[in-house]
Amino acid sequence: MLDFLMPANSGEFWTAIGAIGTFLAVVVALWPAFSSWKRRPKLYTGIRLHPPECGMYQQNEIRRVSFVNEPGVKGRTVASVSVGDAFWFRLYVTNTGQTAARDVEVTIGDVTRLDDGRFVPYSGFLLSNLIWTHEREVSRAQLLPGTDRNVDLGNMRRPDPNTQVQFRFQLSIDPVSAYNVVEPGTYEFDIQVGAANCDQAKTRFRLAFDGMWSADHEVMFKRHFSITRLDSQGQNAGTRTRKQTA
Repeated sequence: MLDFLMPANSGEFWTAIGAIGTFLAVVVALWPAFSSWKRRPKLYTGIRLHPPECGMYQQNEIRRVSFVNEPGVKGRTVASVSVGDAFWFRLYVTNTGQTAARDVEVTIGDVTRLDDGRFVPYSGFLLSNLIWTHEREVSRAQLLPGTDRNVDLGNMRRPDPNTQVQFRFQLSIDPVSAYNVVEPGTYEFDIQVGAANCDQAKTRFRLAFDGMWSADHEVMFKRHFSITRLDSQGQNAGTRTRKQTA
């Protein structure tokens, strides 16, 4: 008889059957967790340096908010005034996974400035939340698979005569110390995006501008301003083309 056809009363035979059964039980127990891990949300952050996500728009400033609570009329009215032209810059966050990301937040931190050939920490810049475009919230309830949404990164206002352009990071707060306002130069910073049900993704960006102004976005972005996504080795990874979503 062949060696693998062991008698049913063989101790080795039943030991092997028991081991196989234990293995299969472990696989069955762990499969839901493995399947969930494989289908988990995966978050990617990038930028497209052209309108409508990045471009020049009228900068409005809210001066008055009035609340209406009358019979048949409820809501609020917002009075704002234009304070001049400004370039706005928005990142996009994409969910490339197979399940929705929940409670998604985006933060900026580890800001450095190029000084005498090397990047040094930019003093006073605290880890801060960015806000979702048009929503004015730091947390987004969900980001569905295959979709993306914008977050505000910052803006540059038209400068007064004989002054240079400044870059203002658009944070969830307006710091009293104005650590979010930077002068012309070259900077690097981390963008971290995380959710309640997936791992945090960190991406480093490099921003450079010379303080000059042009109302033409093509001239501005070719001659006076640049922002690039860096790879894990700190090299320019460019920008990634993405499919437009609703």
